[in-house]
Amino acid sequence: MQVPHRKPGIYTHQKPDPFITKGRFDELSAKLRKLKANKLPAMEEVTRLSQTGDFSENHAYQHAKGR
Repeated sequence: MQVPHRKPGIYTHQKPDPFITKGRFDELSAKLRKLKANKLPAMEEVTRLSQTGDFSENHAYQHAKGR
């Protein structure tokens, strides 16, 4: 059995920044609040679309799941 090997992504060669500025923290906090606010409606939409039937040809379900 072979061990899977992933290709390095675009963030592979960036050095991590151990410090974060107040502005960047506020920006990330706002982004997190926005994602949390959109989570419940997105989950409800995926649930509603999953009940319509065949997943392989349900493009609306695939698109909602991707979001």
